[in-house]
Amino acid sequence: MVTAVNIPLPKLGVDLLSDETQLPEGAVRRAANVDIRRDGTFARRDGYSVRVAGSGYHSMYGDAKGILVGRGTELCSYSPTTDAVTSILDTGSATPIDFALYNGYLYFTNHGGTWRISAANVLQRAGVRLPNPLPTVATADNGALAAGKYVVAISRVNATGEESATKVIGQVSLPYGGGIHLSGMSGEVGATYRVYLTPPDGDALYLAEEFSSAFTTYVVTRQPDGAIRTSQHLAPLPGGDFIRGHAGRIYIAKDDTLRFSQPLRPHLHDPRHDFIQFSGLLRFIEPVLGGVFVGDDRGVWFLPGSDPSDMRMQLASDIPALRRSSLMVSGAHFNREVAEVDAHVAVWLSAEGYMVGKPNGIVFPLQADRLRIDPTLEGKSRLVIRRGIKQVVTLVSSSRPTQYGVAIDTTPLIEEI
Repeated sequence: MVTAVNIPLPKLGVDLLSDETQLPEGAVRRAANVDIRRDGTFARRDGYSVRVAGSGYHSMYGDAKGILVGRGTELCSYSPTTDAVTSILDTGSATPIDFALYNGYLYFTNHGGTWRISAANVLQRAGVRLPNPLPTVATADNGALAAGKYVVAISRVNATGEESATKVIGQVSLPYGGGIHLSGMSGEVGATYRVYLTPPDGDALYLAEEFSSAFTTYVVTRQPDGAIRTSQHLAPLPGGDFIRGHAGRIYIAKDDTLRFSQPLRPHLHDPRHDFIQFSGLLRFIEPVLGGVFVGDDRGVWFLPGSDPSDMRMQLASDIPALRRSSLMVSGAHFNREVAEVDAHVAVWLSAEGYMVGKPNGIVFPLQADRLRIDPTLEGKSRLVIRRGIKQVVTLVSSSRPTQYGVAIDTTPLIEEI
């Protein structure tokens, strides 16, 4: 007589920690290339095929407008209809490219710099650059400047009114008064230059004149009586490993440092003050409604608020995250025990499975009792919706075999459709 044995369906998903003979009901040791529903039924995942063969590919971003890929030092566009890969920018660095949508632009960065693409698909370096070459400074006989010594600085303003950093370009002595002659400018269309001067023998810079960048030479003749130079000591944000926007500022993480822009100046920062130092390589940055989550070698920190000068680092989790594995997900995709509100939450893969960072800075572990992952690995995560199943799937980069494979997902911890 054969006795029927009811094998429990794998509702819990993968469990790597329990003993083989003590797996919890509803858990399995391995689940390769399958999707598990909340009732325990499962189906094979779709396969994949190679569309473009080649070397040097390292980054990808896709939306309804198209697909961008990193290849060596290049940013390329990929056409899924023709499989054509077209170079659109040489970034100057073969480091991975990070992407972020913010304020109507697609920003991207690597160690070569930071750029943005507008809704009209206009690609430009983020921020306004100083005139190149910078003008040379000399005295001029004509003008209404009083006698004295003047420090001269210049900035460039684009068509939308955004101003570059201001650069001191020289000092002029006018023993009898007169003007200041600027020469050697390239003569471009569509921008303006602002010239700042100190008062005679003074030290603070004030706006003196503004003129079209189409000029190759110009004589400054008026006393500096405009606004004080507010972009003193500022510089363009450098390139980095990660980029995000939050509360009117751009945040860029590179190595162990998180830099942030000035308020209402999203592409300029003060290199003397506008940064926060962490420990080891930063692993991700993700802003939520109440602040910013930042991962480093010690764990994950929460920086509450919107003003970095008032932020106080709070240890949100002492479990290290896998580098590059984070993403933002609407809280509406999770059941209410994970995310109580529909606002976006930060999700990342950690050494103990997936973590959810809530808008208030609280971290909710999803699989800490079942998963252990090497925290030195890197991963790339996406929200995937297939056959009514919502999952965060992370492709894990590894040069050696691992006991948990190369793809981890949140099944079945996200609500099904």
